[in-house]
Amino acid sequence: MSSARAAMPLLLLLALTAGVLLRPLDPDDAIWAGRGDYDRLPGAHQPELSALDGSTFRWTRPTATLVLLARGSAAHVLWLQLAAPQAITTATPVRLALAGRSLGTLPVAAAPRVYRVLVPPAAIGWGRNAISVQAAAHRAPGDLRELGVVLFRAGWHSTAPDDWLPPLQVASIGLAAALLAWALRRLGAGRARWLVVAGFVLISVAMRHSDLRFDQRWAATLLSAGLALAAGVAGVLARGPAAASAPLPPPDAPWRWLVPALAVLALAPFTPVLAAGGGAILGGPGDNFEYLWKMAWFADALAARRSPTFVPQFFAPMGYELAHSELTPAQTLLALPITWMFGAQPAYLLWSYLSYVIGGIATLALARQLGAPTGGALIAALGLTFGLFHMEHAMTQITVAGALPWIVVAWYGWERFLVRPGMADALLAGAGITLAAWSSWYYGPTLVLVLAWYTLWRVPWRDLPALAAAWRPLLALALLLAALLAPYAQPTLQLGNAGQVRHLLQNIVPHSATPWDFIEPSRYHVMWGRQAQLLAGGGDQPVAPGTALLLLAVIGWWRHRRRRIASALLLGVLGAWLFSLGPLLTIGPLDIPLPAYLINLGVPVLQSIRVWARMAFFGHVALALLAALAFADAAPAARRLRWGRSALAGIALLELLNLAPVASPAGPRPVDRWLAHQPAGQLIAALPDQLAGYQEYYARYHQQPLLVGYGTFVPTGWYAAVVRPLRDMPAATALHVLRLQQVRLAVLDRAALDREHPGWQAVLAAAPGLTLVYEDATHRVYRLEGP
Repeated sequence: MSSARAAMPLLLLLALTAGVLLRPLDPDDAIWAGRGDYDRLPGAHQPELSALDGSTFRWTRPTATLVLLARGSAAHVLWLQLAAPQAITTATPVRLALAGRSLGTLPVAAAPRVYRVLVPPAAIGWGRNAISVQAAAHRAPGDLRELGVVLFRAGWHSTAPDDWLPPLQVASIGLAAALLAWALRRLGAGRARWLVVAGFVLISVAMRHSDLRFDQRWAATLLSAGLALAAGVAGVLARGPAAASAPLPPPDAPWRWLVPALAVLALAPFTPVLAAGGGAILGGPGDNFEYLWKMAWFADALAARRSPTFVPQFFAPMGYELAHSELTPAQTLLALPITWMFGAQPAYLLWSYLSYVIGGIATLALARQLGAPTGGALIAALGLTFGLFHMEHAMTQITVAGALPWIVVAWYGWERFLVRPGMADALLAGAGITLAAWSSWYYGPTLVLVLAWYTLWRVPWRDLPALAAAWRPLLALALLLAALLAPYAQPTLQLGNAGQVRHLLQNIVPHSATPWDFIEPSRYHVMWGRQAQLLAGGGDQPVAPGTALLLLAVIGWWRHRRRRIASALLLGVLGAWLFSLGPLLTIGPLDIPLPAYLINLGVPVLQSIRVWARMAFFGHVALALLAALAFADAAPAARRLRWGRSALAGIALLELLNLAPVASPAGPRPVDRWLAHQPAGQLIAALPDQLAGYQEYYARYHQQPLLVGYGTFVPTGWYAAVVRPLRDMPAATALHVLRLQQVRLAVLDRAALDREHPGWQAVLAAAPGLTLVYEDATHRVYRLEGP
């Protein structure tokens, strides 16, 4: 009876999994020539427009390649819309081959038509398939290119549904979940194992397992099988009874008034939202709207039983891998109940608010754990949680703001583990690392490295081997991280293997901190913010911890300099701040390479970090803890020092009086309401701010596909072929790109174009094939017509 009762949570999770996964897969994969095919049609010339109907096509070279993705294990019907050169009166033979196997020869005529070929299952790989397209070479008069045939569209579809795959997925997830629960139980995780198992099932289903594409589901199934194997090995290694260890008692503090006080204080940053009536979010339209859209998109996609990791309506018609940006399941997935019940905007505000509350409580607990008195711990909690760094990102990137409290939770759990290794604290540290990574992947691998660096200086080196005696909690921690992070990381690692998630140095340096940024006064301060804007020193990264908090940290380090904890925290500050400077430190004419430079050259995963300034927060945590230790008397403090600490504490609180300058309404604009009444499927280009998160969010209201989406990375080829030329709107080259991409409606921001391209209205009025169909105070919409 007890074993059946213990299995009930697992059975309920598997029933949920089966309900999501047991649905038909998408049997089709298609390519539109010249429209998002930049890595799927090698060996083809640049796209062109047909003078007859305005359709887009490409000339192939004599040998070209068509890359298609498997849509099942059955035979596929390959179809190609082709045309031979007009000057050739007889049919042109086009030979097709896949994986060295001939698929036949097509007699392609001059008139465009669709040709179909049956591809046997044995020739199809269960991933990317490169189909060779060979035709006789010829040249057109006055054209120096070697031409093959004209390709308009191509694709294939599976001839039979793969009904065996969803049950296999459920079985692989169920096996991995069962072995995970079994291994954690043998390791001594207790009932906490069910939280890990639930998290594993939820993140697995939300990522690739619910993708409608066969190749992605198959990859997810293999990953689940690998995790099942790892859990099984861990369970075998955990033979014998787990050694019991008494956990550390929680740090003593007057929590009855501290927690309610933090909960009330956390409302202060949301004053602009409350003044706006609640239907807004902090900050001007920007990245904040991107993450607001993601919370809504996850709710919509998972309600439709499809993976949110692929967005078909952006970068249309090819769609967008959301892993080019951040998936943020800590907000998008964990907030689903709130989003489904109340909407994305209340869920967004709630999660932003909780980042203040949880961050404050965690910092209080960590500072008390290190021996700081309640007053010092409170100064650390307020200085860290209500500081400029957190406040700025609560307005712009809720992913970073949401990661900050979990960084402190992980640090708290790991500190307790180092003092007295135990299962509960190891799992708490693992949960903090997971939720920090789920918020922003930046803080996954880097947090692990920071805690390892902290351990080297926190624990005497001679005692490090003794940690090996706690191998059971460490193995449980590793198992937790593997189960909860591997399915989340899979989409990003897939793009990394394809070389699509690495930044160039010129994109990194502007997003790195400068030494001035660490002491620059806050531009949002209620007393001196306006003056601080006039004194801006050229940097724009909000990494200044506050002068008073910095001085308190110096006092804390000096008074405890003989303790290992002070050295560990000081090295944490210096190391994190060094990395936050990015790859290059510019001093006059000199560019001095820094450690981040070497990382960008060749360290996988970490080389795709763009905003190195975000590493400063690790230093801020250590700085706040040193400031808290300034109030912990290692030796009797002189009266003058006590007065000095109190004065600095008051100044530190004064420096926290920042206020968000604006709150943005979260409702639709007039142009969105007009677009919502247009026929469905009208491809839209929003200019000139095409790479803007708010364009994604507003698309939720009009439900029309977007030519471009937004994210940290742009899919291969899109920037050079589409994004960059459209910056010259209303130039003829930009209009040509819009026609190549078959855009039907160009939504233009009047004020932005007035700033960037004065006289644009006269240029568009004289351009052929453009019709003004909508106008209001902020936007104009033009319809593109004709070839």
